[in-house]
Amino acid sequence: MTITYPIDLLADWPGWATLDLSYGDETSGQAGGQIRVKSRRAPLWTMQATTRDLEPNELRRWKARLAALENGQKTFWGYDSASFYPAAYPHGSWPTGGAFNGEAAAISALPSTIALRLKALPASFKITTGDHIAFSYGSGPLYALHQVMEDVVADGLGVTPAFEVRPPIRQGAAINNVVKVKRPACLMMIVPGSVSTPANLNARGPISFNAIQVIG
Repeated sequence: MTITYPIDLLADWPGWATLDLSYGDETSGQAGGQIRVKSRRAPLWTMQATTRDLEPNELRRWKARLAALENGQKTFWGYDSASFYPAAYPHGSWPTGGAFNGEAAAISALPSTIALRLKALPASFKITTGDHIAFSYGSGPLYALHQVMEDVVADGLGVTPAFEVRPPIRQGAAINNVVKVKRPACLMMIVPGSVSTPANLNARGPISFNAIQVIG
C-alpha cells in the first residue's frame, strides 16, 4: 500500500500537540525607548508535539511513522490537541446532534483581512475566543488555519456576525469556501533535525518533534 501525503499523523498520536504563531518579525530598539517591529513574512503556525513514555514496540512504530515524513520533505495535517472541537461543544456535542458534522460550515462574508462571517452553522451555534477554524484557499491541499479573537453566536439561520481572527486572512479565501470547526488543521512539515527519540535502559521513552506550516 502506498502512503499518500499529507498524512493524518496526529489522529492516534499518543500524546499532545500545541500550536503557536511564529511572526518572523524583526525588531530594533529606538533612542526614545520604543521598539520598532518590521514584518519579514506572514505569520506561520508552529507546532510542538510530544508523546507519553512509549513501550518498546510503540516507540519503534512511531519512529518509523515519523521517518516516513523524511525529515521535512513530506507533509502532514497539523492541529492543536486542545482545539479539536470548539470550546462550547466538547467531543462534538453539536446542538443539532449528528445533523451537523463540524466540517460543512462556509464563509458568508469577508469584511476585512482580519474578519469574516460564517454561515451553514446550526442555529445559535457558539464560537468562542480561542477556537480554531480552517478553510481551503488557493489550489492544492492547503488550508488556512485561524484562531478566533472574540465570542459570537450564530442567528436562527446559522449565520454569525463578523468576528476577528488571527493570523490575517490570506489571499485566496472566498465566499462559500467550506469551513471546518471540527479538527481544523493546516499543512505542516517537520522541522529538519527536530525529532527526538530518547530511550532509557528498558527501551521505553517519549518522542517529540517540532513542525512548521507549509504555505503555497
